[in-house]
Amino acid sequence: LDLGRRPRLELLETNTQLIETRDAIRNLLDNADQGFLTVGPELLVGDQSSAACEAILGQASAGKPIIELLCPARLDGAASAMHATLVSVFRESSDFVRELKLSLLPEAFHLGGKSVKASYKFLAGTGRLMVILTDVTQTVLLTEAIERERQRLELIVFAFTEGASFAALINDYRTFLTGELPRLIQRIELPEAQRELSRLLHTYKGLLAQYSFHHAPRCLHDVETRLRADTKLTVQMARDAVRPEELLTAFNRDVAYVTDVLGTDFMPSGRCVMPSQRQVQTMEQIARNTLASVEGHAASQPLRELLQMLASLGMLDAKAALALHGRGAVALAGRLQKQLAPISVGGDDAALPPELYGDFFHSLVHVFRNAVDHGIEAPDERLLAGKPADGAIRCDFLNRGDCLEIVIQDDGAGVDRGALEDRLVASGKDRARVENLALEDLVFREGLSARDTANQVSGRGIGLAAVKAELDNLGGSVTVETERGAGTRFRFRLPSTEVSNVIATERNNA
Repeated sequence: LDLGRRPRLELLETNTQLIETRDAIRNLLDNADQGFLTVGPELLVGDQSSAACEAILGQASAGKPIIELLCPARLDGAASAMHATLVSVFRESSDFVRELKLSLLPEAFHLGGKSVKASYKFLAGTGRLMVILTDVTQTVLLTEAIERERQRLELIVFAFTEGASFAALINDYRTFLTGELPRLIQRIELPEAQRELSRLLHTYKGLLAQYSFHHAPRCLHDVETRLRADTKLTVQMARDAVRPEELLTAFNRDVAYVTDVLGTDFMPSGRCVMPSQRQVQTMEQIARNTLASVEGHAASQPLRELLQMLASLGMLDAKAALALHGRGAVALAGRLQKQLAPISVGGDDAALPPELYGDFFHSLVHVFRNAVDHGIEAPDERLLAGKPADGAIRCDFLNRGDCLEIVIQDDGAGVDRGALEDRLVASGKDRARVENLALEDLVFREGLSARDTANQVSGRGIGLAAVKAELDNLGGSVTVETERGAGTRFRFRLPSTEVSNVIATERNNA
């Protein structure tokens, strides 16, 4: 009798221990911040899940499709892609391939105002998939706040170190918002006005982002998105899409941050004397007229030097303008988690009239940003390709006498010509004609981009088209050379100042 009771007692004791262990594990999981649930081959959530799941998902999960829980409002194909990947995970017999497929599943979700991170573990013993959910909302908000502060600090540094250029950009953009933009909107039904508006919006977005403005580039990006939805615009439609008041408000928010830190007296001048454009032009003209006269030639050396300095007051320092784009490119690389060596500008010094060359030099921001975004690879990719982790962009300005030459080259991935050709053919163009196009005709073609979707850096096919438009206004030319895996070289040739003056005069008289 005793021998018969003993196994039963041991079995009861073991069962009690298992229940206690299960309850302890359950208590542990229910009190964890993470949510644990399992999914079967039918992609339905099992009956057992931890208490945090309901708090994270905002609803009970048992018996519901995992796709509907994690992708309640995705209409961009992400839900169907996740569904297909999950189905293939359960059908896969190879553990190695299954793990690779699990790595393709999305890890970040936005659910009811929460930021949720997901990780996946296949339970071979049960044939079910465990999904671990973590509410990372506070972490994401903190990260975003830190990024905003970092960007604001960059903005302050640029304002302080690039005082004159910074002030010039602020004045130019404010003039654009209050003067040129309303006039373009009034002419928007003309195709050339719509193209010009797109180019200017994209260029200012790049320039402001280069100086680490926060609100203004985001607002411009939203405007671009709204404008792309309508190919034919009326004046009212353009006004509703552009919303000039919102652009000005966003811009003023950024400027206010600088003035709050550096003081209102800093902004107009960058702590230097900043005469108006009209005053600068008057002083330049007086100095040039005096230098050209007999009195100018007879003046003492100190006076001649002063007159020459006044004559060049408003000139554009070509190498300084290119170096500024280079510093912006390094900052952009950091934001994209890429590494880029400091960029120096070699070649000749030159002071150019900004009324002729200013818009073109502004537009070159797109060449530098595209080199970082499309060309320079991530550090691990570069190392695998046998390259240094730090990408390199080189820039040279050369005065050839009869022309000015700007060379910008990177050591990145190079241009995928085939991909550009395929996109152009997909838009309805004849393949034979497309294949005969020069590379620069593809790279600078408006609306053509190597990226599937646009982001705040690139992808709309507008930036390089804006460069080409300004280049055409100058009567210049460009060639593009590329090698897959080795990089891309842009060689711009601009007419000399004398030739540009003739072109500008003819354009103004037309």
